[in-house]
Amino acid sequence: MWRRGLKKGLTIFLFCLLSVGISDGFGNYALKKTVQRLRPGDTVGLEVVNRSPYGGGFSFVSNHATNMFSFASFTSAIFPPATIPLYGLASIVAYSRVYNGVHYPADVICGGLLGMAFGLLFATLCLRLLSRLPQQGTKSA
Repeated sequence: MWRRGLKKGLTIFLFCLLSVGISDGFGNYALKKTVQRLRPGDTVGLEVVNRSPYGGGFSFVSNHATNMFSFASFTSAIFPPATIPLYGLASIVAYSRVYNGVHYPADVICGGLLGMAFGLLFATLCLRLLSRLPQQGTKSA
């Protein structure tokens, strides 16, 4: 990232933070607070083995999945060799949310899709901005 120059490196870093931050806020405030789906452990008649400390709140969408897939899709668009490891890590985190009994599969699938959408949106915006910045080592007038 920094080999592209300070301006480009900072631009990539800022857009990555925006991608994860805005996708997290959208998932939490626009979806969780609106849909208000109970977590599996709070659903009456459903027996769930809860393997993680329970934090409360609502279930839909999984912000862990949203954040990880946002980061993975953004970074993969900027640095393609990172695609397989980052999507692998995001998938493990998403699976862990279901395995630990704090989310339904639909929560992590929708969270992953939401994160990918925000990641690709911000990667596209970032790449457009990067194409307008001068190349490293050239002087702009």
